[in-house]
Amino acid sequence: MAINPLDFPTRATWGQSDVTPRLLVQHATTPCSQDITTFVPRPAILVAEPEPQQALSVRKLVLETAKFNVLTAHSTREALDIVGLFPNVNAAVLVDGDNIDCDLLARQIKSLTTKIPTFGIRCENVDYRIPSYEPEILLQKLRELLGDPRKIDEAV
Repeated sequence: MAINPLDFPTRATWGQSDVTPRLLVQHATTPCSQDITTFVPRPAILVAEPEPQQALSVRKLVLETAKFNVLTAHSTREALDIVGLFPNVNAAVLVDGDNIDCDLLARQIKSLTTKIPTFGIRCENVDYRIPSYEPEILLQKLRELLGDPRKIDEAV
């Protein structure tokens, strides 16, 4: 008979960030005194940026390589739709440009919730302004706020 960890009481380990709670690993104790570890999704980042014409987005590639989940929008409307579909994204990276109104997006996200930190490139109304050609600064700040998703693998 298979044991379903959802049938038993759980306790959670939360991150220390006051911006967004970060559930790293959830444990369930069974009547057999077994400790079952289940994983929760890695932090999800909304990236709203103009679509690259002939190249890959280095920003997205760096975030995905660092094991963050990335949701991509190439227009203001699409970004707002993604926030509506996924209101629990852990952060939003907004890049002003063709089809992206960064300031409008930042205001709309903040009107929905103050729990989503916003990062802006060529954008004013955000929590953190990030240089365009230095994705490692963005990555470092996301790790400070949300934790390092690579450590989820080390918790096993």
